[in-house]
Amino acid sequence: MILGVPASELFLLAVLIGIAGLVTGILAGLFGIGGGALIVPVLYEVLGALGVDDALAELPHLTEAMLVTLGKAGIRTLDDLADLATDELIAKKRSTEQRRRKDDRKDDRRDRDNREEAKGGVLGEYGLNEEQGNEIIMAARAHWFDDEEPADESNGADQGPDNGEAADADSSQ
Repeated sequence: MILGVPASELFLLAVLIGIAGLVTGILAGLFGIGGGALIVPVLYEVLGALGVDDALAELPHLTEAMLVTLGKAGIRTLDDLADLATDELIAKKRSTEQRRRKDDRKDDRRDRDNREEAKGGVLGEYGLNEEQGNEIIMAARAHWFDDEEPADESNGADQGPDNGEAADADSSQ
């Protein structure tokens, strides 16, 4: 069982995706039709099998491949994505080589997978910049504020230079 889905279902899904890809390629080549007409339903089923919420597909900058990556990482809802910091989403994986003494290498092998600085963001491999990462996260957080009322601007309308006093002063000149 992988991600809560039986292996037999995943295998069947992989076979169906392969067949759909083959058919899409042939039809696109023969008839000049866009492959999107055939591959979109397949991607819809893949995202459904991963448990990815449809609302994630509406966010800016996210491609289908990114949605699959998010689903594999356990980020399946707007709230899951909204809880991330920008670095957790887009940080590049560090690949700096450091010189180490021979006896330090044994300890390093044990801790290699546990080092936080070696891990990148969930979508680090896609080359998103910080501004795009912020837009994705803020769009995912937007539903948190949907039920809030906008600030009442009429309370401040009686104060300041626009309350008519300036107009009276000008008309008396």
